[in-house]
Amino acid sequence: MIELLKAIKSACVISGLPLYFGIAPQGTATPYCVYSLISGWPDWTFEEDFENFRVQFSVFDESTSAVNTINYLASVKSKMDGNLVSVTGFSKTLKFQRVIEQVFQEGDYWHGVVEYEVMLQV
Repeated sequence: MIELLKAIKSACVISGLPLYFGIAPQGTATPYCVYSLISGWPDWTFEEDFENFRVQFSVFDESTSAVNTINYLASVKSKMDGNLVSVTGFSKTLKFQRVIEQVFQEGDYWHGVVEYEVMLQV
């Protein structure tokens, strides 16, 4: 599982946008991005034609408008949409298919979310 998380993080390096798994440290300055495995933790039993799970990227920015959040979310999408990611120690690649995207305001923060179905054909 550690190699999977490392592969996702290395695939989504964006200048000026720190990326954290699960939750950003207390007091982290915006903008930043958090990614999480939100469903179907892969167990790779290879009993189906495809193994799949979902990954969510959340961009947070404390700003007066959504423009920066939208631009950072676009950067995430340009890195991940249809991307094939290799995982160390594993012979197959993971394919990222976007399924959800939204931007909304939460108090003083803008929050952009993009969710991917990640598939591995076995």
